[in-house]
Amino acid sequence: MKEIEANGNISDIISYLKNESHFDNNMETWFRGQADYSYKLIPSLFRDNYNEAAMFEEFIRRYPDHSNSHKNVFEWLTLMQHYGLPTRLLDWTTNLLVALYFCCNKDENLDGAIFAIQPNDFLSTDYFREFLEILIISQNRNQFYKDLKQLADRKFDERSEINGITLKNWKTDYSNLYNLDNDPDGNEKSKLTSFRERINFPSKFDEIYSNDMSHNFSREYFFKPPHLNPRIRQQHGCFTFHGGKYFEGREFIGCFNMENTKSNLIKIKIKSTDKENLLKELALTGITEATLFPEMEYQAKQIKELYTIR
Repeated sequence: MKEIEANGNISDIISYLKNESHFDNNMETWFRGQADYSYKLIPSLFRDNYNEAAMFEEFIRRYPDHSNSHKNVFEWLTLMQHYGLPTRLLDWTTNLLVALYFCCNKDENLDGAIFAIQPNDFLSTDYFREFLEILIISQNRNQFYKDLKQLADRKFDERSEINGITLKNWKTDYSNLYNLDNDPDGNEKSKLTSFRERINFPSKFDEIYSNDMSHNFSREYFFKPPHLNPRIRQQHGCFTFHGGKYFEGREFIGCFNMENTKSNLIKIKIKSTDKENLLKELALTGITEATLFPEMEYQAKQIKELYTIR
């Protein structure tokens, strides 16, 4: 990650990005604004101890009417994020001005940050997504192992290649399980043999695939959701989906730190003294709370402010 400090106006920030050697001006760039420069790129799910699977199940149970419009786990996660439940998603936007607003709209006494990155590793729409869903719905280790085995077994039986991804690419996922098989009595990692004995993998898994599973289930993926609510559309919203898993409050699969692993990630410091001026510039470009939050309560708030007699 590269860190730079910007002058307090929009045009200078754009100039920094246009001249950034890490970036291709013909590629889409994603931005994230954070009001506190010290905050890390960590999804809310990993900032405290939560039972992710139970939260996910309970949310769906309480809002069955949304099942008509939310067809998969990732669309449900988007809705949960919208209403403030802890998820493994981080909000990003394809609009720099939107990110600047969220950097400057609060904590006026703290330096803020704009993160910029050009995405890769987009979340597969069908093949790999099903494996990542297991991270979300698994209630315990045994269920995770069981569901993982059943899914890999089914994928093997369905076809040997899906959207150009061969199942042979998964072979060393089962031969490099150090991050997936922590010793239950401590922090030591168990050996592959104990994992294989417990799961009782069929021999055909020896033939199947070859990426490090701990890497696949720890990394972050870029995810563009459908515009299922007006706020996502107004904010040009998109997400990174972060791997990692905790059971009983203990790390089971590690969560990668984007700031340490993404060489094309840029972090721009926005000084606290520049926030007020940037908000004024943003208002001139039409970026305000009311334009980014189309819900009625935000529109009513702006109407009240506009027509207060002073």
